[in-house]
Amino acid sequence: MRLNDASSQSARTTRQTSDRDRISISRLINEIVLSLSDHFTSSRITVELDVQSLEVHANGPLIQDALKGLMQNALQSMQRGGELSVTLIDCPHQWELEVADTSTNRLVEASILKDQPSPAIHPSEQPETISMARDATGSDCESLSVVYAAAEAHGGHVQTWNCPSGGTANVLIIPKLHRNAA
Repeated sequence: MRLNDASSQSARTTRQTSDRDRISISRLINEIVLSLSDHFTSSRITVELDVQSLEVHANGPLIQDALKGLMQNALQSMQRGGELSVTLIDCPHQWELEVADTSTNRLVEASILKDQPSPAIHPSEQPETISMARDATGSDCESLSVVYAAAEAHGGHVQTWNCPSGGTANVLIIPKLHRNAA
């Protein structure tokens, strides 16, 4: 299941940050989860949402593609079923969207980390992370590249790590726009 063709993704990625509108992130999340509900059901994936109401200034189509990418990545990695947890957090200077899955695939092998806690992956290591994820999970990771592009276009970043109970968490972090008072 492909979310968009490459030309559509490229066109959305190249939009300027001035194309930002006020959008409801929580509404987008609910719409995407609803649109993928048949896939979740057939894949034996349960979804837990911890999503507060949040409106932000952002490029709506680009954020929508990123949200779909996070969900698609989770679907690809949980081919035997599992749990998907979606958490939206409104912080003072940014908003964060975490999508965590309980797949048995590990993004970063414990032997590489020498049994240390799984750290967040620094943005400078993200291209390598995509290659590692492709090898570890069998997903094509195209969905994550859309997430990274959306984060970059909004001045944000993505953190990725192993969950202690198994699976992987991807967190899209986008700074809020601060407008000077007139």
